[in-house]
Amino acid sequence: MPKRQLTTIGLLVYATILVTSFLHVLEAFLAYSHPVTLGPLVIPGWVSGVGVALGLDLSILYFSYLSVILPGSGAATAKQASRAAMLLVWFAVLYSMVWGHVAAGRWLEAGVGLLLSLFVPLTSLRVGQLLAEISRMPVGEPEGIAVGDAAMPRLEALRATTLPQAAEGHVPEGTLAAAQLVKVETHIHTRPEDLPLRQQEPVRQGVSEIPRLNGSEQAVLRFLQQRGHAQVAELMQHLGVSLMQVGEVCATLEARGLIRRRDGGWEAT
Repeated sequence: MPKRQLTTIGLLVYATILVTSFLHVLEAFLAYSHPVTLGPLVIPGWVSGVGVALGLDLSILYFSYLSVILPGSGAATAKQASRAAMLLVWFAVLYSMVWGHVAAGRWLEAGVGLLLSLFVPLTSLRVGQLLAEISRMPVGEPEGIAVGDAAMPRLEALRATTLPQAAEGHVPEGTLAAAQLVKVETHIHTRPEDLPLRQQEPVRQGVSEIPRLNGSEQAVLRFLQQRGHAQVAELMQHLGVSLMQVGEVCATLEARGLIRRRDGGWEAT
């Protein structure tokens, strides 16, 4: 599904969540609020209630989005803020959906309200994170990259011009990026048994040998060792492969203890 359609669907889902939780938070706020008096000016309680309800709901989306796109400590801070806003909204929704039934002794209805209120932590917090991941997805496959065995003409031209020059050590500066692109594509779409013996040697990390990896696994591992940490969308863009392919490669490397999950992405161990 195209990136724009995924973003549109995500925003529609969050808009539905926003309207639902907004009404419950506003109801809970009005139960304990009172008009604000600023000299001769009296502001009704619902005015501040709208600000609180809308601000909390939008804060969940904003901070959960930042928890994915910000690096390092910024992501951790944004994640904590999104969880705090989510807990406040959930508390207000629980009060709105459950307290009236508890006061009336309708325990079955209170239990149903408790279960239905779980839409707050299960959806509102995650939608922002998913939208951030979608925003980092590449718009489409880079022009000229071969998929499977169907090579595009531009890739064949790059192979014919850059690879022989690279083998002789005479790659012009302007063609360095093209040579790297062809190298990455070759690693991804070539089976290990089809490579020359010198290319089938295991990757070395320090003085210890890493278990034998295929081309795409080596490319992901080297990228993470250089960057330290990368999101899934960055790996997709770097390698020019699909989300499913990146997931399979990362799962294999994780099973071998070479990488691990962190902050919605991956890092080398």
